[in-house]
Amino acid sequence: MSQLYIVHIGNYLLQPASGVYQKYMALHAALSPMVRVKLIAFSNSDSSNDHPAIEVVHIDIKNKWLAIHQWMSENIKAGDVVWLRYPFASKGLYDLICDFGNQIILEHNTNELAEAIQIQRRAWKAGGFTAKSIFRRSFWKYTWATWVSQNTDESRWGVKCIEKVKGGIAVTHELSENLKSRCPNYPVYILPNCVQERDLNLGEKRMSERSGEAIRLVMLIGSYDYWQGLERIMSSIEGAGELSERIDIDIYGQLPDHFRLESKGGIQIKNYPPLSQDEMPKVLPSYNMGIGTLSLYKKHMKEACPLKVREYWKAGIPCLMGYMDTALISHPELMRYNYKVPNDASMIPWQSIIDQIQKWRLTG
Repeated sequence: MSQLYIVHIGNYLLQPASGVYQKYMALHAALSPMVRVKLIAFSNSDSSNDHPAIEVVHIDIKNKWLAIHQWMSENIKAGDVVWLRYPFASKGLYDLICDFGNQIILEHNTNELAEAIQIQRRAWKAGGFTAKSIFRRSFWKYTWATWVSQNTDESRWGVKCIEKVKGGIAVTHELSENLKSRCPNYPVYILPNCVQERDLNLGEKRMSERSGEAIRLVMLIGSYDYWQGLERIMSSIEGAGELSERIDIDIYGQLPDHFRLESKGGIQIKNYPPLSQDEMPKVLPSYNMGIGTLSLYKKHMKEACPLKVREYWKAGIPCLMGYMDTALISHPELMRYNYKVPNDASMIPWQSIIDQIQKWRLTG
């Protein structure tokens, strides 16, 4: 009997608090009644796993493609399908696809071209500009590729990889269109990020009960990234005028050492450790609103379906978002239960958010 292998390279599938873990466990629960499903985590750490659906394959990150190729050669049979979370294109991925492409489906979660150049530019900055480097031809070739021609492994190998696989899965309509523009014949299916139905918490009429001393907002970040919008939040706090109610903003996740959260006036902001999956249903319902992604424009994207937003909705709270959510394209009537701001660097309208939450309190 054929088997579906859902494959992730990295450690997130071994972390129950991560969105990746929750997403793939939801997929496993949904697909298991129809097909044999196995979750595979290729990890370069000593992390273990107790869930029977997940198999951990420890690899040396320097030779990961050789190790993955060997594992597939030993385990993938005729008729099996490998659902691979896209790891960015490379020569190693291309070589793997040349041998197993007709059994591989790639899952796309971001604008890979834009993300790859951002990663390369951060690496360039981290490498530093030294007196020795300016005399190296390789340095100037790398600088030209990074800042002028925008030449990355993704731009060199991406199309070569996707045109040889069985098909693709995109989590948004926008990503699907982006992939089609790169490779018109690439068969892409749109499947937004998901949660398990049994975990849903509709939170009926609980908004009217949350009328404490302050408006409480929550943001789940896991770990910091440039497109989440924390800088936009801080600049909007700095520019906030007098508010009719105090706002408390709690950020759950790991921030870099250099990042400072500074409260001002009627807005208090604090940082806490990440919430575990068991803690979320206990903690999130006490908030008036969750904060989703606010700076997606930095990734040259307009549409997304963040897992943290699904966590807010599971807890029965609306979301502040600076993008178009894939779920709201299919169900536009749900937009009235969320608050959307422009996908740019403009100030967040705190007083308007307070007014909207007050309306929700009155209507339940």
